[in-house]
Amino acid sequence: MVVRVANGAPMQCKTVYRELSFDIQGLPVTTDMFVLPIRGFDMILGVPWLQGLGPVTTDWRSLTMRFKWRDKEWCLQGLTTALGPVSLHECITGVEAELAVMCWPVASTENQELALDLQRVLAVFSELFQTPTTLSPHRQVDHRIQLKDGVEAVNARPYRYGHSQKEEIEQQVEEMLSTGLIRPSTSPFSSPVLLVKKKDGTWCFYTDYRALNVATVKDRFPIPTVDDMLGELHGSAYFTKLDLRAGYHQIRITEEDAHKTVFRMHNGHYEYLVMPFGL
Repeated sequence: MVVRVANGAPMQCKTVYRELSFDIQGLPVTTDMFVLPIRGFDMILGVPWLQGLGPVTTDWRSLTMRFKWRDKEWCLQGLTTALGPVSLHECITGVEAELAVMCWPVASTENQELALDLQRVLAVFSELFQTPTTLSPHRQVDHRIQLKDGVEAVNARPYRYGHSQKEEIEQQVEEMLSTGLIRPSTSPFSSPVLLVKKKDGTWCFYTDYRALNVATVKDRFPIPTVDDMLGELHGSAYFTKLDLRAGYHQIRITEEDAHKTVFRMHNGHYEYLVMPFGL
């Protein structure tokens, strides 16, 4: 179902908890709850719940709500003090004193609010933006690795890494195993792993397939000239630029060629089920 939230944007709701029971400062509440991808709040009780309370007296100075429900007077107290940011030293020294800490996000001028119409589109088609839980299906465009005549298994020695890089490699390998992108292998092929630091300071996992690429028959595909492309674009008013998330991983490797993609680590051998970066 589609639920319209406070700013007027519709959001796709796929899960509803019927007659969920909890309490607010001793007030028992039973209501239907809709699971929505809303950030910043664990739970929002809207107008339908407020309407069920009957007449409500709200004091915005003291942040209280007073009402009569089931023949009993109730007063709900809101948060009267805002938590401020504190230093790391204050956090550490205040542990024994049960110091309450709020982490304030750093606002970025580059991350502007999405336009309302774009929010509506993202909400209606939210299933298209979910993180995949399975591999892409096999298609006619599955990547093949055709070796040159007479080439035997390519086996390159692994590189040495610092301790911090070893931990990063292990973490990324665990993530790829959990998502099914790779699997353990006993193939005679082997290529070394390397990490490349990105602009944001994070590490990108690459496999150095230079030796394998040299032994591979090159694909030939016609690449249009710049003049031809400009001619095709003449008269167009709208242009689309797509940046696929891990685009290589959306292309499957043929089952008979997966064993050629093996990379070696200090604690095991693994082969790709999808097209790896560096191939």
